[in-house]
Amino acid sequence: MNYTKEDVINALGIGSLAAELQEQVIGAFLNTLEARTGEAVSASLSDEQLQEFTTIVDSKGDEAAEQWLKETVAGYDGIEEVEYNKLVAEIQAAGDAMLGT
Repeated sequence: MNYTKEDVINALGIGSLAAELQEQVIGAFLNTLEARTGEAVSASLSDEQLQEFTTIVDSKGDEAAEQWLKETVAGYDGIEEVEYNKLVAEIQAAGDAMLGT
């Protein structure tokens, strides 16, 4: 699943931030989401599958690699959604703690 900027803005409640700051937050969020999803997915792949995935990334790029993951990893979109929801919850909790709410 691909999350849009609007998805992230709404989920994190950052609509009132300046556009430049929104872009920074969204970039950091999506990079973290990609890393966490990658970690979760790689744990389910065999060594051979990891090698095949690396070859696809190197030769065909990220879009082809994501398509391969969707075809190869059962529940790939679900894994990404779980990681997305966990990350949103962590950020919301940190914001609440900072604000004392």
